[in-house]
Amino acid sequence: MPHPVLNPHETTKVELAEWGVDFKQTSVLDRLRIMEVDSDLVRGCKHSLLEICADSVKTLRYLLSSWAKDRQAPELVMHADENAARGSKREREMHEPLRTIFEHIRRYDYIPPRTAQSTASSASFNRCFINQTTDLIGDQYHTLCFGFPRVTPAFTLFNNSDMLERLPRNDRRRRYAWNHVAFIAVKAASETHPFVDENYQATLLLTQVANYARVHLSARPFAAFSVGIMIYGDKFCVGIFDRLGVQLSPQYNMWADLDIFIRIVYSMTHLLTEEQLGRDPSVTLYTVQEHGTAVFGAVNRVGEDPRQWLLSGEKPLWSSFALFGRGTTVWKVREDDGERKSDKKEGAVFVMKSSWRSSKCRSESDIYMLVSAAGGHPGLAKFVTGGDAAFPVDSERWGDRAGLPITVHRLREAILPPMEDTLILHRIVLASEGRPIWEYGTAEELVGGMLDALTGHKWLVDQNILHRNINAGNILLSVHPHEQGARGFLIDLEHAQAMDYPTTTSAPFRSLRGTAPTPDSDSLRFMSRRLLLHLRAGKTSIQNEPEDDVESFFWVLLYAIFRKIIIIAGDDQGISKDAARKFFADMFGQTTIFDIYLMRSSMLGLSELLRSNRFVGKHITHPLHHIIAKCYKDVRAEDSTDRDYDLTDSEDEEKEDRPYQNAPVSFPVSEAFTYAKIMALLQRAVEPRMDINSNNE
Repeated sequence: MPHPVLNPHETTKVELAEWGVDFKQTSVLDRLRIMEVDSDLVRGCKHSLLEICADSVKTLRYLLSSWAKDRQAPELVMHADENAARGSKREREMHEPLRTIFEHIRRYDYIPPRTAQSTASSASFNRCFINQTTDLIGDQYHTLCFGFPRVTPAFTLFNNSDMLERLPRNDRRRRYAWNHVAFIAVKAASETHPFVDENYQATLLLTQVANYARVHLSARPFAAFSVGIMIYGDKFCVGIFDRLGVQLSPQYNMWADLDIFIRIVYSMTHLLTEEQLGRDPSVTLYTVQEHGTAVFGAVNRVGEDPRQWLLSGEKPLWSSFALFGRGTTVWKVREDDGERKSDKKEGAVFVMKSSWRSSKCRSESDIYMLVSAAGGHPGLAKFVTGGDAAFPVDSERWGDRAGLPITVHRLREAILPPMEDTLILHRIVLASEGRPIWEYGTAEELVGGMLDALTGHKWLVDQNILHRNINAGNILLSVHPHEQGARGFLIDLEHAQAMDYPTTTSAPFRSLRGTAPTPDSDSLRFMSRRLLLHLRAGKTSIQNEPEDDVESFFWVLLYAIFRKIIIIAGDDQGISKDAARKFFADMFGQTTIFDIYLMRSSMLGLSELLRSNRFVGKHITHPLHHIIAKCYKDVRAEDSTDRDYDLTDSEDEEKEDRPYQNAPVSFPVSEAFTYAKIMALLQRAVEPRMDINSNNE
């Protein structure tokens, strides 16, 4: 399937600068438990490796020395051709000798757990590093279409070698992301290191590896952090990417520090638990061995509710593509009755949301309890319980962390300095069963779900509460609309601005004031043009208005329609289908505020798709066409006016990297996206007199 590749290097570099990279952290290797690998095993493995794998070692050293003599800069990363993300020709030549070395370390003195005695060389796991030549299969389409290249690391760590040996080489189960628990990036020259350059900015290797981690965190269920080894020339280091930033180990030499390299590889393949490799400690994942694909999990109690929860289904309803920050995931769950069946169908279905919250901010559970006290609304999810996720109560395994809330600092096994903020894993359970907004069956179902969710949003505003984070993962279609009382509903109140004084239903909109949350990449893609302009102008204190959220509802609607269309298109080729894919990637795959705003204001290509693309026209009914066309016209009218802060009038290539200088103090709210106008549009689309099944040819 054609895949537009946008270069995310600059965007990721900004993210790394904002969230922080800690260099030369010996604690990284402490977390990998490398000193728990028996020293006698390391000495024996090193001696045998240099002897048995002499050809591979010689080949690798010869390649590196010959390239060093060439003094030619090797191909780096992320060219326009997606295949470049798989590495240059020189890098690929390194793969086979490296694979031989990894396999020797993994197999050396390995004693399967079934027969192992309590010796220092005993192993609990049997993982292996495999050379990746194709993309991993994630759970969410957005991991492949949000503008980032199909990044494929040189090697990934497969979680079960025994299962891998049973699978045919072309079996898709080899590529499922949940089976891969870590990765290795390989570069040909030691100059392509992951440390800051002369301008104290992240290097290309670090941003590339950060994007490996981004995809890994999004695609692997309940990943709390991601571990990656970087090999560049004859140097290597290890990075751990979590929701608060990056920690890099010191740099080592492959040959001078071969014993450290052996300890790292052996520990990752045999000793580290899944939690030590990044899995959320409060969740236990299971694999149905006879299939090798079905992953499900049991989740510990949430809040004060004593129940445990069982994942219902193999895919989340939503998985954030953000590298840092909240990292929201949304799953369907059922109450755990102890049977632990992946195909369990009995019992009520709930929705569970997990995200990382600031330790200095009000929790989402608190907001939901405030909403419940006000009476609630059918257009909002029904709150059951919530609270901070905790480490299991097992002092032998977790020491002084047992039973405490899971924070980034506790996962890092680091002390939180006084007055410093950290991120806490927070979880809520909702009684409203929903499904993704793009999985609608008819136009009436989609529009009705959006209308009822928007009605719930307006009710929040009437209570002096503004949501402020509308995106495609926060609006769900009701599976049981009669029980819910609405065809769709809104979730995720974490960033809602709640007032601490008594509210009235007649509260004016302008009484709502609050600084917008720091936006992550998920939020930016659905943010209103006005807020994007504020961010573009370098204004970090933004006054949100209800109209901003209402505009975001339209971008979610557009996203749902075109995501549905390209899912229908599948891998089929054709000019019409490729045009639809390109519009979707362009519209929702931009990685800078500058480019997101330009696509919002122009909606480039949309008019042509609606007018002459028969494939698109076949799947957009007259009511949907009317909504899109009306909003398109209004947006173009607003953004075509002659403004002093127009972003499109400069050919300065560096303009997107800095705030423009003539920005006004504030930008006006959109007159196109008021409750009255958008609700009227949606209501008209679901009226019985309109033929929702007729196509726009």
